[in-house]
Amino acid sequence: MLPDGKNVLFTVGSIDSPEFYDDSEIDAASVATGRRKVLLKGAAMARYVPTGHLVYGRGGELFAVPFDLERMEVTGQAVRVLQI
Repeated sequence: MLPDGKNVLFTVGSIDSPEFYDDSEIDAASVATGRRKVLLKGAAMARYVPTGHLVYGRGGELFAVPFDLERMEVTGQAVRVLQI
């Protein structure tokens, strides 16, 4: 659940490769309407952080990207914050 209490954030993987997330995407959905919006492709396990970013994994690395909670959209370029 996102802080607005109206939308949820989740990873959409592939049924063909349930343990491989490099081809998955991050979606947001309205709890009231069910309307979905793709936020990121090739990303997994995103979390919203209070700095106004989505933090997510991709290919063994951790990234952060600016996120506008009101418009429900990514607003800038992703930056690698940790290489695992």
